[in-house]
Amino acid sequence: MYKLGILGGMGPEATALFLERVLANTRADADDEHIPSVVLNNTLIPDRTAALLGEGECPVAALQEDIDTLAALGVEVIATPCNTAHAFLDRLVFPGHVTFVNMVAETLKVAGEEKLLAVLGTTGLNRVGVYERMGLHNRFLPLTDEEQTLTMDAITLVKAARHAEAQEKLLASARLIRKREPDVLFLLSCTEDRRSLRLPHQGRVMRDYKKETELRVAFIRACLADAHATGVVFGNSGGKDCALVGILCKLSCEDTVSIMMPCSSKQNYGRDLEDAKALCAQYGIENRTVDLTAVKEAHLFAISKAASVSADADKNLAPRLRMATLYTVGQSENRLVAGTGNRSERHLGYFTKHGDGAFDFNPIADLTVREVYEFLDYLGAPESIRTKAPSAGLFEGQTDEEEMGLSYAEVDAYLLGETTPKDEVKAKIDRMHRVTEHKRILPKTYRSEE
Repeated sequence: MYKLGILGGMGPEATALFLERVLANTRADADDEHIPSVVLNNTLIPDRTAALLGEGECPVAALQEDIDTLAALGVEVIATPCNTAHAFLDRLVFPGHVTFVNMVAETLKVAGEEKLLAVLGTTGLNRVGVYERMGLHNRFLPLTDEEQTLTMDAITLVKAARHAEAQEKLLASARLIRKREPDVLFLLSCTEDRRSLRLPHQGRVMRDYKKETELRVAFIRACLADAHATGVVFGNSGGKDCALVGILCKLSCEDTVSIMMPCSSKQNYGRDLEDAKALCAQYGIENRTVDLTAVKEAHLFAISKAASVSADADKNLAPRLRMATLYTVGQSENRLVAGTGNRSERHLGYFTKHGDGAFDFNPIADLTVREVYEFLDYLGAPESIRTKAPSAGLFEGQTDEEEMGLSYAEVDAYLLGETTPKDEVKAKIDRMHRVTEHKRILPKTYRSEE
């Protein structure tokens, strides 16, 4: 009666995702055209990783019992979404009429033999070498203790439905691995991780940043040629976005100038300035400083005679003064002003209208915060920039995530379609996008009907 039997429950979310993928990849116009299936969502099977590490009960008896149950129901094919369960295959017996779909073997076939592989799986799976011992591929990169710990933490978190945290852990591991081996191909060998980190069609965890660099350099050069401009100027706050923009601009145009513009906040004068200088020193970017503190004070004093300045207006004044400074330099020296906002900020409207939202071109507007960090890792930007919390430096101690009440991990996962956020998180993201729409469109202008 049944064609497919799913040996599930290891874990429940992996089982549900596996069934979703089966349905999504089945060509069917009606219910009766789908594959007749039975799912054993047995969550009581002893922990596979614990058994492999000698810390828990062996799951073989429970697995064999479920195999026999599925076979008795007449299934022709059995599959399990649990990678680690494959470590016990040599101790399991499948009846003659049943074919077992070996997910590990099928994955290695798709991966091919050209790339070095890094298996992001459970500690037990990697310790016994489940993928390695299949004998279909001999180019594996062993994970360091730190990388394996981060990966296992991610798996534990995703099983607890803490997807945003899991995503951060898994990406941290991936970044460390990529730092050692830039061209490694990742195998996500815990099915639930697909909820936290979606792989592009090529099976890559990240974009091909070599190609991304080439495309963005060509884009910037085209912008300069179209405008007959001879140089680029960008605001350098010492943060991740301006660092990436600065590197890309320097690769595109030798005459690239960084302007550091501290304005009131002590943070602007401390670590931010040091990070900005470190970037310019590493990539040979000309660096200048324009202190806007006195300018802001004078501006506020002048306005106070005509209006009472609100807290929000005060907060957004620094970005607007900075943009005025950049355009003054740009126009005086025939330079284009490079924008430094990323996709995540733009979607949320987390930028200042006619401040950092103004520019002549923006080479990173399609990148989420996560992708900005990945790109910086690929380019080898200063570690101090890649590890500090995102901040617009609007006021002392300010961080983006605290001010928004959202994590970029949640926002990025939502934008990339990787997870469905909690209702309150989705509502907040959607609301921020809706109320800031005016920032992303051209100002309204009157048009006569004639």
